[in-house]
Amino acid sequence: MNLNPMYQKTKPKLPPNEKQYNKPSRPRKERSDKKKDVKVPLTEEQKRLVRWGAYKKEMTATSFSTMLVEQALTKPYIKGLPVIPYEDTYDYVHIKLKKTEYDEVVRLSILWNVSVRKGVHRILLSMLEDGDE
Repeated sequence: MNLNPMYQKTKPKLPPNEKQYNKPSRPRKERSDKKKDVKVPLTEEQKRLVRWGAYKKEMTATSFSTMLVEQALTKPYIKGLPVIPYEDTYDYVHIKLKKTEYDEVVRLSILWNVSVRKGVHRILLSMLEDGDE
């Protein structure tokens, strides 16, 4: 008999499929300032307008597009925006919306009976056409 446990022959064995990981006792909290990313397809000309507007404001294309959508959500005529044809060009600009703004876009998309991506596309292009940069 050895007093040092390192030299003892018996070790507790785990079943072969179970591994010991540090599992949290409760799920992690979600950040309060987390943003939702929406990819919106743009044509080359529309993307050029976004990039030019972003350059004039010394911003990135993502932050400029996000700013336009945020400004549009404060306008009173937002519910009556005209229908804009949506075509997936596989050339996207990202828009990162806060939770409250994303909820407003979801509400408008349900009102217009379109997807969230199509709703953000409609809002962004109406702002680009208005020239509110």
